[in-house]
Amino acid sequence: MPASTVFAAQLLAWRWYYSEAIRQENPYLRHLAIQKVVLFSCRIVLTENEVLYPYHKWLLRVVASAPSPARRVRVLTRAGAHERHP
Repeated sequence: MPASTVFAAQLLAWRWYYSEAIRQENPYLRHLAIQKVVLFSCRIVLTENEVLYPYHKWLLRVVASAPSPARRVRVLTRAGAHERHP
C-alpha cells in the first residue's frame, strides 16, 4: 500500500475527529485533531514530492519549499496556526 494512501486515511480519520470535537465542544480533541490534519496533509505533500519527513520542527518550512506544495496545505497550515486558543 502506498504511503500516501496511509496518510490520506489518517487525514480522513482526523477530519472526523475534528468534527466530533466541534460537536461535543471538546477543545482538547479539537486542537489535537487540527495538529494531526496539518501533519498528515504535509506528509502527503512530502510523499508526492519524494521529500523525506524532517520531523515537526522543520515540517512547515520543508513543505513550503517542496517542488510542488499543494495550495490547500498552505491555507490549512495558516488556518491551524492562527486558531485562537481560549
